[in-house]
Amino acid sequence: MICEVCSAVIAPLDQLRWLVKKLGPLAYGNPTLVLVGGRELKVVEPGVKSSSQDVLRQQRVSIACPRCRRKTSLAV
Repeated sequence: MICEVCSAVIAPLDQLRWLVKKLGPLAYGNPTLVLVGGRELKVVEPGVKSSSQDVLRQQRVSIACPRCRRKTSLAV
């Protein structure tokens, strides 16, 4: 799985799927796991990459690496 913000490698897709199944409802605490689980159910479509060079707060709900997730949390 690749970060939608900076294109860094996050984790293998199978590992994220395993985490979603293992955590069950607790997976809803992590936006990346929610999106992976939603893709399994065909509810979520792959994200569209923003054309902005800056990290935006609206990118908070995207598949992001920990570094980009911190940046989106602090974005004003």
